[in-house]
Amino acid sequence: GLLNNPPPGLDELVALSNVLDVRGVNEGKFDAIVVDTAPTGHTLRMLQLPTFIDGFLGKLIELRMKLSGLASTLQAMFGNAEAQQRAKTIDDAVGKLEEFKSQMTSLKHRLTDAQSTSFVVVTIPTKLGVAESKRLMGELASQGVSVTDIVVNQCVSSLQKQGGGEDSEDGGSSALASYYERRRGGQQRWISELRKATEDVSSSKKMAVLILFF
Repeated sequence: GLLNNPPPGLDELVALSNVLDVRGVNEGKFDAIVVDTAPTGHTLRMLQLPTFIDGFLGKLIELRMKLSGLASTLQAMFGNAEAQQRAKTIDDAVGKLEEFKSQMTSLKHRLTDAQSTSFVVVTIPTKLGVAESKRLMGELASQGVSVTDIVVNQCVSSLQKQGGGEDSEDGGSSALASYYERRRGGQQRWISELRKATEDVSSSKKMAVLILFF
């Protein structure tokens, strides 16, 4: 069934749950756990799975309990080994489902606990990068996941700050400096747009925007 043929993303969700299980095998071993997630769409689907699985398993457990009651009735009526084996199989399945449901519920609570979990968005200063980041921050906020920081990668500084020479005799330095300034100006526009988006998403706590140059 579900455990033998899991839906896409469920295996990653279980792995994430095991990694973040600080009360289990990871108890006391780490000060912080950093998880490098997949791109936006895949990550959002994965983060939505605990809620879906929690509700789905609740209904499945309810059905299994009804079957368990039926199996117990058959066992009482016939009392043969086959009926006993079926009852035991159903009971085992219910136990595994309840354990898995508890694990998913714990993961959902941990992901939405701002005291223990924070989400850092990593992006680049382009139109597409900012649009994806705004979408991601909005979806995470709607799911109760706390976004605390944004890292903007692949930013360029002025050519002078990078040690570029303006004294070059071939005149190529001037063109290069002009290119860098145009690119830098475009990136600054999208960084400003990103800062504005953080204010729209987080009204209670200001996010830190870290600019990384190359």
